[in-house]
Amino acid sequence: MTETSPEFWARLLKFNTAHHPNVITLAKWAGYFVRRTLRNDRKDGTALVLEGETGTGKTTVGKFCVRAFNDYILDATRADGSQWRKSPLPKATLLNWSKYCRDVDRKETGPWVTEEALQSDVIALDDVGAESDRFKSGAHTAALRDFLEECAHKWLLISTNIQRENWVESFGRRVASRLDASRSFSTAGIPDYRLTQGTRTL
Repeated sequence: MTETSPEFWARLLKFNTAHHPNVITLAKWAGYFVRRTLRNDRKDGTALVLEGETGTGKTTVGKFCVRAFNDYILDATRADGSQWRKSPLPKATLLNWSKYCRDVDRKETGPWVTEEALQSDVIALDDVGAESDRFKSGAHTAALRDFLEECAHKWLLISTNIQRENWVESFGRRVASRLDASRSFSTAGIPDYRLTQGTRTL
C-alpha cells in the first residue's frame, strides 16, 4: 500500500464507512489534495473544486484534509519511510461559506472571520453557492470574488453544489474563471449518505 493508494489515505485519516459509504473515492480525493499540498505541486494550480449534490461527501473530504494537516503527523507517514516535508506542517482551516454569508446578513459576524481564515496556509471553503442573496444585491458574489483573490497563493479545497455549467450564472465570470482554472472532481454517481445510512456526523 503506497501513498498514491486511496486505501492508504483512508487508513491514515481513519476514514471509514461510518463517515460515508463511498469512502475509497473520497479518500482518493483527500489524499490527492493533501499530497499535492505537502509537495507544493502547483502544476495544476493550487485549488481543487469538488462539485456535486448535497450529501455526497464533499464536506467530509474538506474536514479530513483540515484534520490531516492540523491533527496528524504527516511528515512521518510516507510509505518509503521518508518524511513528507520538514516541520512545521501547513496550518489549515475550514470555512463554511454559506454560513458565513448568513451570519454577515444577520450582523452576527464580520470580515474578521475571513481575515482569520486567511492566516492559514490551506483553506477548505465549504458550501459555496448555497448562500442566499435575498435582495439580489450581488454582495455575496463580490465577497467571494475578493476572498478568492486574497487566496491566490494559498491551497484551496472548494466544495459547491452548483454544477459547472452554471458557474458563470451563479458566481459571475471572474469567480467562474478561477474555478475553471482549478482541478475539479464531480461527485456525480455518489449516493447521498443520508439516504443510505442516515445522517452521521464527524
